[in-house]
Amino acid sequence: MTGIKVGTATWSPYLPHAEIIPSSGDFPMLLTADQAAALLGVSPSTLYRWAARRIADESVGPPVILLGEKILRWDACELRKWLAEQER
Repeated sequence: MTGIKVGTATWSPYLPHAEIIPSSGDFPMLLTADQAAALLGVSPSTLYRWAARRIADESVGPPVILLGEKILRWDACELRKWLAEQER
C-alpha cells in the first residue's frame, strides 16, 4: 500500500512524518470509514462498531461526526489526536 488519497493529499501510514493537509482554510478534512480505518489499521466494521458505541454516549474509539441520519465521517485532526492519546 503506497498511500491513501485524502482530498488533494496522499497520506501514508508507513511514513511517520506524513501529514494530511486540508485543501481550504480551517475546514476539517472529513474521512470516510474506509479512509479512517486504513489510517488506524482497523477494519471499517470495527470503526462502525466504535462509532455506534460513541453515539450511544460511550467513550469508545475516535470521535465521529454524524451527518444526517446515516452518514458518518471522521475528522483527520481528531483521529491524530485520539491516536496519540492511545500511546502507553
